[in-house]
Amino acid sequence: MIRFLDTYGLFAWVNPKEKHHVAAKSLMAGVGDRYVTTDCVLLEFADGMVDPLNRPLAVAMIRLMRTTPIFDIVCCDTVVFEAGLDLYSRRPDKDWSLTDCISFEVMKTRGIVEAVTGDHHFRQAGFHPMF
Repeated sequence: MIRFLDTYGLFAWVNPKEKHHVAAKSLMAGVGDRYVTTDCVLLEFADGMVDPLNRPLAVAMIRLMRTTPIFDIVCCDTVVFEAGLDLYSRRPDKDWSLTDCISFEVMKTRGIVEAVTGDHHFRQAGFHPMF
């Protein structure tokens, strides 16, 4: 199974205090599963872990994800960025972040329907958040 890993899911996976930690840990332990995310998601995750006490964990997780074959990190190159920005500009009726719009476009392009997230924006965009 290939799923998209959103920032929400990444925080839930690494933080035992998050309400979806157990669910995220269980999902991420799936044998044979693969995860797609973007460097924009990793940037958002690192920004949320800015506290000096959290930085070592953030760095370790990002390095792990960048070197582990079950993770496919999509580079936010010009094409990916422009696709996300185009969606962002077409949907002023939604409070979707640019990172979310980039994620939605990557998911659409790759045919991914499930996301490790609890973010309701994924449901609004036609995807299936896992919690």
